[in-house]
Amino acid sequence: MQTLIFHIAFGFLYLLSLLPFWLLYTLSSFIRFVLFGIFKYRRNVIVSNLNLAFPDKTELEKTKIRKSFEQHFCDVFIESLKLLSISERNIKRRMIFDEESAELIEKYFNSGKMVLVVLGHYGNWEYMGPGFKLWRSKPLLSSYRPLSGRVADMILKKSRDRFKTIMVPMKSLTRELLRRKEDVCGVLLLADQSPAINSQHYWIKFFNHDTPVFQGAEIIARKLNTPVVFLNISKEKRGFYKAYLSLITDNPSDLKEGEITFRHTKMLENDIMREPAYWLWSHRRWKHNDKRGDSPLLFF
Repeated sequence: MQTLIFHIAFGFLYLLSLLPFWLLYTLSSFIRFVLFGIFKYRRNVIVSNLNLAFPDKTELEKTKIRKSFEQHFCDVFIESLKLLSISERNIKRRMIFDEESAELIEKYFNSGKMVLVVLGHYGNWEYMGPGFKLWRSKPLLSSYRPLSGRVADMILKKSRDRFKTIMVPMKSLTRELLRRKEDVCGVLLLADQSPAINSQHYWIKFFNHDTPVFQGAEIIARKLNTPVVFLNISKEKRGFYKAYLSLITDNPSDLKEGEITFRHTKMLENDIMREPAYWLWSHRRWKHNDKRGDSPLLFF
């Protein structure tokens, strides 16, 4: 039954994705009006997060950020839907990497190395997989957390698989990368999800609040001794993004424990402070900030 539901749902979404961008963005604006204007989707969470992150901003400034985020959130949904049918040429136009990033990544690929690419839920993270894969034409692995709904998970995976990105569940990622440790490839890892409080994490001051941060990128980088870069995303205009790779380290063993995590967390924080509307404010980022206890904070 779920397979049948998947085929029906996927067929409908695929046909919807064939609509031109201008019409899809009209739909996005309507969705924003219904979802956030009428139903006030996660309004309390968004407002609480903005109050925690920007205590010095005026209510007017925070309201402007919130409204811009709401529209961006709906745009990301529509742009992700478009991935079901978008052409390679079109995705290359809409997801551009700068030249210095090309030189940086090629240096490691030409040396026969795997590269760990860390990013956050900023800009349109769904474009990063196909954008990176088409940009460099090297194997690309991407970690993901399977959705609880099987049909929704199948549709999401189908969308992400389309440009030959190799999707690996988070719990299997380290084992899969150890198996492929001699491969020349990129590995995309979202690192700003809120971890379970009993999982492996560090505590870092993020927007001046004690925040648990996944150790995943750090653990993988040290086990494989692979270069680590942070993917900065700039939204140039509606539907168009530019990516910049910033080196965190080309030799993880040279850094102190926790320093990789600290660096990529602060890089993301800088991106958010520059253009706050493009981060995913609708999730409870600081739900564990009162549970640090005696755990040390990272400072470098």
